[in-house]
Amino acid sequence: MFPDTQRYKCFGCGKSGNVFMFVMEMEKIGFVEAVEHLARRAGIRLEESGGGGGVARCLEANLTAQEYFRKAMRSPSGEPARDYLVGRGFDGALSSLFGLGYSPPEWQGLMGFAASKGVSEDALVEAGLAVRSERGRAYDRFRNRLMFPIRDARGRITGFGARTLGEDKPKYLNSPETPVFSKSRQLFGLFLAREAIIRSGTAVLMEGYTDVLAARQAGVENCCATLGTALTREHLRVLKRFAREVVLVFDGDEAGKKAAERSLPIFISEEMEARIAVLPGGMDPFDFIRERGGEAFERAVSDARPLFRFLFESMGAALDLEDPFQRAEAAERLAAII
Repeated sequence: MFPDTQRYKCFGCGKSGNVFMFVMEMEKIGFVEAVEHLARRAGIRLEESGGGGGVARCLEANLTAQEYFRKAMRSPSGEPARDYLVGRGFDGALSSLFGLGYSPPEWQGLMGFAASKGVSEDALVEAGLAVRSERGRAYDRFRNRLMFPIRDARGRITGFGARTLGEDKPKYLNSPETPVFSKSRQLFGLFLAREAIIRSGTAVLMEGYTDVLAARQAGVENCCATLGTALTREHLRVLKRFAREVVLVFDGDEAGKKAAERSLPIFISEEMEARIAVLPGGMDPFDFIRERGGEAFERAVSDARPLFRFLFESMGAALDLEDPFQRAEAAERLAAII
């Protein structure tokens, strides 16, 4: 470090630069994020343009909502959420680590709490936490649901995933698109997993919230999940900041295999290595970990096959790959995917 010039030089890897480049390298973030990070540390308020004020409003609204959901989780009204977690085998420490919460069934419970904290109705609507009816009356979007706060790679709460604890549809409901939240970019659990991902060079990517919780409780820390949506290029661009490769652990059913098939062109376009761990009997990661434990799951991840080979072998399962014509057919099917 050279304080007089505000530059750094690493004599191990050879990298050098200014304070912004140092933060970008250490925190694995972009330039704009580095500027915001340093401004917060220095107590400097940045002027936002182009509607950027919505970002600050949404982040504040999400923090307020998280406070509300966590208080509800610890209150008597949060018993349904606590019972659900216990029934799934999750302990209180894990719930606290991920900041899980509960949204009570009241139609305007969050709105009242937010108003007491100085957060406006408009801010809640903008953040996707409240919905405004055709008559202009606003109400809470999430009611009687187990709440999963979704954090970006910097730890900011950008949105929520919510599982119903009743008969409401859909079973899982995510925040809508907002100035800070997009399902095509967000990955559940990434903030907690990123140090383990950097150490191992591998990101284990699953499909569900409870898959990540089960893996973490079993001691597997480099796991994150998409939010009930298909893997996108934006997901991989986020993961490339931390990982050299991705191991897919999708559900072992036909839908999971189709999801792996759709992901191949994305990995190729982003020039990122990918392997796939196939769990036996069509099991999903949650069931596999609960039945066989974390060590068995780690072995499955370690034994993961290259995605290209997996798809070729899967297509060839119904074909005789010793026959040159059928082998050519398998290659043509794979080429069509790519």
